[in-house]
Amino acid sequence: MKKRLSLILLLIITILLTACAPTEVPDGTTTENSDEIPTSNRLPITFYYGAFEEMLHDATDVVIGTCNGTRETNQGEVVQFLVKKRFLGDERNKTVSFSLSEGPCQVEGTDIVYSPQDLNFEYNNDYLLVLRRYVSAFSDSYVLMGDIYLPLYDFSAFTLYHGKPENHVNGKVPNNEEELYQFIQDHINPESPKYLTREGSEHEGLRGDELLRDAAKKQRSLSRIELVEFVTVATGSKYQIYLCRDLNSDSEELIPIRFPLEYPLAESDQYAAIVSGPIKLYSSHGSESEYWKLYGRYALWPVEAYTELEAKWQTFASE
Repeated sequence: MKKRLSLILLLIITILLTACAPTEVPDGTTTENSDEIPTSNRLPITFYYGAFEEMLHDATDVVIGTCNGTRETNQGEVVQFLVKKRFLGDERNKTVSFSLSEGPCQVEGTDIVYSPQDLNFEYNNDYLLVLRRYVSAFSDSYVLMGDIYLPLYDFSAFTLYHGKPENHVNGKVPNNEEELYQFIQDHINPESPKYLTREGSEHEGLRGDELLRDAAKKQRSLSRIELVEFVTVATGSKYQIYLCRDLNSDSEELIPIRFPLEYPLAESDQYAAIVSGPIKLYSSHGSESEYWKLYGRYALWPVEAYTELEAKWQTFASE
């Protein structure tokens, strides 16, 4: 009896030890060679492949930029540049910035997988930036094409898609600034649009009564019509925030309103404007401020239209 009980206890202990033993989990990271960046189990973001010449032709902005800092956002690291020399794009934009996502990134139709955050932009150094500018109703942003990394002080560090440039250039690879500038001039498209629009921007194409109805019905609690006079620009990077005077009020307090960069607004300009918000803005120092944003790209009307707009607003809101 004791022997049988001992055997039963031994069997139970064996089962328990087997159940608690660590199970070997296969490594989801694959590295066929030492140059590949581990992709883990995350699905890579796919980018369209284009040779250097194609990238230049399809760009909206081609500049030489001086790195003047980085900052962290929810989308990743943002690198900021002062425009030192511009080959293509809106001359009014004196700064550009773009996000370096954590990756991984897959180049369409190739085996190239990499992480944009591996680019090491150094403060106060100059770089070639081949960019596409995307504009929606409420945003104005740049995307670095092909993750070109070319510090002008060291052409030996020149990479495209995190690889050797000769693998992605149809002609001769530029080896100095003079050759680079000529290469750019030969392949940029002078007729390139100043910006592109992303699909799905709900206010992008709305104009006139259509935009007014959208604001009055869908966003009535967050939108309003303001009669404003522009006073000064508060800040400018991916967008501009204008401080505006409320012409319907005796208050001296100015209204901050965010506009896309290409709006050529001048001091003392007056408009009837549909704005939405308030949007909270946090600085790197932890301070907080609020601003309103223009409700779509076509939300400015002449001052004389204000009364008519108010009447239509009430009609659309009650539909």
